[in-house]
Amino acid sequence: MQHLSSYIQSGSIWTLIPACVALAACAYAAFTDLRTGHIHNWMTFSLILSGPAFHMFTGGVNGLVGSLLGLFGCSLVPYFLFTRGGMHGGDVKLFAGLGAWLGFYMGVELQFYSMLFAASFGMLLLIRRREFLGSLLRTLQLFAAPFSRKARERVAASSTSLELRIGPAIFLGTFASLATALLEATA
Repeated sequence: MQHLSSYIQSGSIWTLIPACVALAACAYAAFTDLRTGHIHNWMTFSLILSGPAFHMFTGGVNGLVGSLLGLFGCSLVPYFLFTRGGMHGGDVKLFAGLGAWLGFYMGVELQFYSMLFAASFGMLLLIRRREFLGSLLRTLQLFAAPFSRKARERVAASSTSLELRIGPAIFLGTFASLATALLEATA
């Protein structure tokens, strides 16, 4: 599976379909995540199943292998975060589906951008709640005593949980990644 910038340079209509599918899916996921706090299974599983089928149709076995590499590779870090309570299942499945459609490299890139947007949203939310300095202090305390169980328990008892819906961050990360690929292709 090629990087999206090489797809764009080839000029085929088939090359733009993955980008359009990814943006449409992310826009819908961002909307439903903001509105309900959920990303629908029918949408994420549609991405997970249709991505490899599309790439097998357009690229044969190599396309299928690249899509499956993207699917599984792009679900590893989000799944790890999910098992630790840092991400919801719909977000994990969305990242997997985006990896299936856009490939491993583009999937990892959009995850990076998405996490940057999510971290920015989290900091803005903490600032708005006037909890940023307290959160920063607790983080510094954890760094000061990373191996002290007593310190970790004391910091955990004094902290509050921040619930953050990252569907919009995934949309912005996908948009940023696709825009970067477009700029690379036209340069």
